[in-house]
Amino acid sequence: MLLAFKIVACVSIANGLLWLPPFWAIRRYYAALLVIITAIVTGLSFGANNHAVSLLVFYFGTFLIFNNIRVVKHRMQAKHLYRATLRSWVFLTIYQITSFGMLWLTVRFHWSVKIWLIGVALFVAASNILLYMSTLKHSTAIQKTSEATHYSDHNLPTVSVLIPARNETDDLQACLQSLVEVNYPKLEILVLDDCSQLRRTPEIIRQFAHDGVRFIAGTVTPDGWLAKNHAYQQLFEEASGDYLLFCGVDVRFSTNSLRELVAEALSRQKSMISVMPMNTVPAPLGIENLIVQPLRYAWEIVLPRRRLASPSVLSTCWITDRKLLATTGGFKAFSRSIYPEVYLARTAVTHDDGYSFIASNVSMGLVCNKSVLEQRATAIRTRYPQLHRRPEAVSLQALAEISLFISPFLLLSVGLILSWWLLVGLALVSIAFNSLMFGAVVKLTYRKNITRSYMLSPLAALYDIGLLFYSMWKYETDDVIWKDRNVCIPLMYVVPSLPKL
Repeated sequence: MLLAFKIVACVSIANGLLWLPPFWAIRRYYAALLVIITAIVTGLSFGANNHAVSLLVFYFGTFLIFNNIRVVKHRMQAKHLYRATLRSWVFLTIYQITSFGMLWLTVRFHWSVKIWLIGVALFVAASNILLYMSTLKHSTAIQKTSEATHYSDHNLPTVSVLIPARNETDDLQACLQSLVEVNYPKLEILVLDDCSQLRRTPEIIRQFAHDGVRFIAGTVTPDGWLAKNHAYQQLFEEASGDYLLFCGVDVRFSTNSLRELVAEALSRQKSMISVMPMNTVPAPLGIENLIVQPLRYAWEIVLPRRRLASPSVLSTCWITDRKLLATTGGFKAFSRSIYPEVYLARTAVTHDDGYSFIASNVSMGLVCNKSVLEQRATAIRTRYPQLHRRPEAVSLQALAEISLFISPFLLLSVGLILSWWLLVGLALVSIAFNSLMFGAVVKLTYRKNITRSYMLSPLAALYDIGLLFYSMWKYETDDVIWKDRNVCIPLMYVVPSLPKL
């Protein structure tokens, strides 16, 4: 083991030389050499240490290889590439050294495999119980509406509903049709045609002109902006309402939606509210439908987000006081952010807790109608940026999901084979609470108890890890196309290449 540690340490030092000026000058060639050397040494080290803990050394080694691939690909601006890859190398090297430390302790103090497995099982069981309790607490809190005061038409503030649309057809028509039927008295509806390539998109918007829908012709997205944020900024500049509601074309409104949402904001004295809509139950209801959208909500519901200083936010539908957005400088302050709503929510939280995350109920009637293909595309577009585009963060999150949701089944199998009944019991506890937790998320997503969902937690974890890895790979080595635009260019500081002839 000592020899393996020395060899891996030498390779880590060789990796660290990459960011010194002489080696950075030939970075693509040197990084390509490091990919080969690191792959060989990591594989041999794993083979030489016949212990489960050595899996961690191998695991983080693969991310070090990927970090070198980022340098070889050299898609980002040089300064940004230098900072991003150096930071990843530092953290991944620390993780790998820590893994070696765990392996050394195991050998030094003669810890048996049984001690390790029971220790892991105890930690996983306790974590899953806490996560389930957090899920129940948060689910109850966001569904508990305040005793909203009834406001007369005269006392209600003006509201602007702002919708960016690019190449939208049927969804846009259905969204606008539901909007023009709401009973809110002081309402303006603005729809921005974001340089659509489909002629039907602006035609649909103009169809509703007689119902008060205002058409805005979007301008070309400038450098340094994500197209969606630029569309939001243009809508913000054109809007006149005291409250601004941003939503996508997949949202459907009921007659009372806006009145109840504004009443919630006024009663709670919140300057911003993000809404978790009711989702229409697809027919037929496939396995992927029970995984993709609930996974998106799970990250907002399961974790104690307030304690992590990261409030739960969804971009589907949210409303903000105009003054709050103005104080931040509009969307110019987060022009490159994939989730500008998150930064605005954090600002609202710091201002006398002026933010709430709520779930729509039948009375409010906010519904989301999104196909599984669109849900998957949204997940690919958002998963890697949610982790701040850091491979080292991806490595930890994937490891956490494997530990919490996949390992209980492995521990159960080992316990049954070796008749370690304490291990079996702890594994069953983890599996039970995992099932209850994911079932609760699915129930909140569709407002319906779906029996099959209680058996999908391990499959959902594998699916999420796969999406996360795929999102990382696409952002770092390929293109992420959304609405016929490559979002990698502004988000990743990617240097745009000439179109292929």
